[in-house]
Amino acid sequence: MSCLSSHIVAVLFSTASLLSASAECGVGLEALVAAAVEQHPELELARGQVAVGQIYEAELPWWGAPELRLGYGRDTAVEDDLRASTYPDHRYAAALRFFPKNPWERSAQMRQLRSGTRLLQLDLDEQQQQIAAEVKWLYWEGSYLRLQMELQSQLLTIQEQSVARGRALLGSGQITLGQSLSSKLDYMDLSLAQEALQAEIDEIDRQLQALCGVAPETIEFATARPLTESDFDFAYEDWAVRALESRADVLRYGELQVNAKAELDTIEARRIPWLKHVQTHYRVTNSFGAEDAAGIEVAIELPFFSSDAGEKRAANQLLQSYRAQAGQGRRSVELQVASLIEAFHGLKRQWRARAPQLERMSDELETVIETMEAQGSVVNENYWDARIALIELDLRELEQQRSYQALLLRAEHVVGGVVGLPTSFEVSVETEIEEADASSGK
Repeated sequence: MSCLSSHIVAVLFSTASLLSASAECGVGLEALVAAAVEQHPELELARGQVAVGQIYEAELPWWGAPELRLGYGRDTAVEDDLRASTYPDHRYAAALRFFPKNPWERSAQMRQLRSGTRLLQLDLDEQQQQIAAEVKWLYWEGSYLRLQMELQSQLLTIQEQSVARGRALLGSGQITLGQSLSSKLDYMDLSLAQEALQAEIDEIDRQLQALCGVAPETIEFATARPLTESDFDFAYEDWAVRALESRADVLRYGELQVNAKAELDTIEARRIPWLKHVQTHYRVTNSFGAEDAAGIEVAIELPFFSSDAGEKRAANQLLQSYRAQAGQGRRSVELQVASLIEAFHGLKRQWRARAPQLERMSDELETVIETMEAQGSVVNENYWDARIALIELDLRELEQQRSYQALLLRAEHVVGGVVGLPTSFEVSVETEIEEADASSGK
């Protein structure tokens, strides 16, 4: 039998899955995350920057802006008597100049633009992950605080009844004033703790509403269930590889190297001789008879006589720095994964040690409660002490589930994706997909 009492299981730790409950009763976690990501102003700006980067990629030109040149000239001959000729020559000229882009330089620039857009996309992904993580943390904190509130409400009810009994016993002279005050002080402390807990819940609700634009009363918060051995069964050996392949901050290290290499290639491509411009021209001269001429000329840029050594060294240094940063980042991720796995193993050892004790104590308390209820001894102080102890055991188990959920959220950040189902999820992923397909008529 679980260390959670049967009546608490019925009230608080239902076996209905969060997904099905959210679909029928209110807004669930997935909808909250989607709403937060959709309406966050910083994400909207980041999406716009990605779109601008894609436009620059599509519009990178092969030619510079062409240049049209127009000219006019007048020549006057001087005769022997130093008089100007009556018939001067008039010259008209037109030229069209084109500036073709260096294809090697353009190719490197395109790689740099694409890399820059991917960096913007990775920044967007990372921001989305951070916002999703914040929403998830608030959601799960709100869920567990509500469960804690329910349990403490039962404690408060018992303490209130204890105060009433103490007042009656004090009036009949069966207890002293000090004994009566003790129960009143316990009730006061629990009332203050309940108020503080409600304030925490209200603050979390306000933050969720600000992030997601969803009224707290429409949110379907999660239920919980006791931990089992299978909750710790993960493919731990794959986590490091998954983190290196999927985390946006890790992928960014590689993309920065691509961007720096493209910058270096752009500098080197400028050293390749290429057409500075291509020009076609037409000239007409009007004197006693009209003369015209047409032609084409090509200007080739020779970059051999200019130096870009400083620029090239700077680009190389930047590339080497990014490579070193990538290596450091990989080692950091591997250490984070190792620490996370050890945390799961530590929590599992702790759960294995405590779960049998909690279950045994819970069984003993339930037996005492059932016996005293059968004997009609519910006015006995031991009966109420047993009920209080049983609820406190439930609070301890809830706290352990809360620690497990916090580790799951940490794992999503470290590994870069969902590593398992939270404690409140009772159905498998495959079942959820099948149900979704069935509801959509697929």
